[in-house]
Amino acid sequence: MNTTTGLELLVAQAWIYSRLTGDPSTIAAFAERENPATEAPMTPDEQVWEYRAPEAVAPPFITYRREAPGLDVTGLGGNRIYTRIPYLITVTGVGENWDHDDLYACIERLFGLAVNIPVAEPEGYIEACVRREVFDQYADAAGLHYRHLGGIYEIAVQAAAAA
Repeated sequence: MNTTTGLELLVAQAWIYSRLTGDPSTIAAFAERENPATEAPMTPDEQVWEYRAPEAVAPPFITYRREAPGLDVTGLGGNRIYTRIPYLITVTGVGENWDHDDLYACIERLFGLAVNIPVAEPEGYIEACVRREVFDQYADAAGLHYRHLGGIYEIAVQAAAAA
């Protein structure tokens, strides 16, 4: 019998989003850029997206998605202790001249090493977060050259115990 609620994915997603949109360095890095649609400074809450950014969103933006199925780590009796979930977290820029090292540095700092962090809603803990691989990909679309830079981070999540 499992002793957790099974909400590990929701805990991980809430934690990733809150780290990216609540970090002062990330907020400052986006604020230095102008949103071409509004001509106002960019904010993380309009530039951080789960899975993919809408087509109308101008780069740079950050996306995160679950990269593969998670792995439950169980103890004696089959009780789930925590779940390891790999997430791909990248910053996407456009153009031949990459000028988003500050955003990539934010991702590395926020997710490169994190241990024992409580998550309030839904309730749980991030037991650890470790980068497993560097990710660097180029793509051409609609005559533009896109670069996706980031990493695959393994997040160990423990959801709150079931009542």
